[in-house]
Amino acid sequence: MPRAPDPSGREDGLLGAARPETARPGHHHTGTDPQRVPEPTADTRFGAHYAAVAGLSPTGLTIWQKTESGGGPVLLDANDSALRIARLDHGSIGKDAAELAARFAPFAALAHLDPSRPALEHTAFGCVESLDATGQPVVVEVDTFVLDEHSVAVMLRDVTAHARAESERETLLAMLDDAEEAERRRLAEALHDDTIQVLAAANIELGALRRGSVDPATVRALEQVEARVRRASRSLRSLVFELYPPDLGSGALASGVQMLADRLFGERPEVRVDVVDDLVAPPDPATCASVYRVAQEALRNVARHAQASAVDVRLRADAGWLVLTVHDDGIGIGVDPGEAARRPGHLGLRSMRERAERHGGTLTIEPVHPSGTKVELRIPGHAAASEP
Repeated sequence: MPRAPDPSGREDGLLGAARPETARPGHHHTGTDPQRVPEPTADTRFGAHYAAVAGLSPTGLTIWQKTESGGGPVLLDANDSALRIARLDHGSIGKDAAELAARFAPFAALAHLDPSRPALEHTAFGCVESLDATGQPVVVEVDTFVLDEHSVAVMLRDVTAHARAESERETLLAMLDDAEEAERRRLAEALHDDTIQVLAAANIELGALRRGSVDPATVRALEQVEARVRRASRSLRSLVFELYPPDLGSGALASGVQMLADRLFGERPEVRVDVVDDLVAPPDPATCASVYRVAQEALRNVARHAQASAVDVRLRADAGWLVLTVHDDGIGIGVDPGEAARRPGHLGLRSMRERAERHGGTLTIEPVHPSGTKVELRIPGHAAASEP
């Protein structure tokens, strides 16, 4: 089939702004089972719209037209990139969408397209998974543009490599999460089983020495050392809890968040903290750990900066999503959260976003009226987070 040169000068280009030869009245396709296609009402409109769409296509572009018989659209032309992505050849020109869909599944959707819609109307099908000629999975982005009342352009982008890289990235991030939590747990156990026990034993021995001493100066010195050892022990116990709360291992997320809130605000009775658990079942351990870490950072920020009098924490399910909300009535975040996350000293906000992304979720931080901040984490795809 003759093909006019692409206006961009590329050898694999489709037609220019001129009307394709195969679309002229009475012309028949050279492919199997040729069909006659109707002449559009305005060649100039077709050419202008075609050129506009061709200019958007960095990869594959195909042109389809309705037939006079009213059947599915027929492939008028395709550039070499489109043929490669769809695993077709030049013999596919002139065949209808239903026949070609057997070789490239995304074309099946073309049977339902309506070219009578407004010209250049855009429909994005997103990423579509298919199989190539060897049975290997491919991922293709599909976009359609109505050119005129008879013609549709379909743009194809092979994003298989990107999809595979993203899948590998998600796998590596999950492994990083697991390794991080394992290391936290190891450090927590080492501190608890060794260092804290040594401090406890030292404090007992100091107490015995103090009680056996008759020198007032020595007694006072020993009392001061005992107090310092007790403070060090309390600090280490708090660090152990932050590294790996004991309830996380059993999936008791809400109780872990409650204990965290008690530790952060226990000595500030003027701050009311409510933790509400509306989950129907505990999430899996990996999700539990990430949600806890986000809650930990959000509550730390409230304790350090918000000057709040009330904090509401809620865990709930929403159509397959696990949702954590931390809402305070403090002075507000004051700057754009995205900008704040990029500033030095705001690694916590960045860490929260990264944890959400590792699970395919989202994190939003926004001011609330009349004052305060709301942090919302949404993580998808967990059966434990389904509504009853």
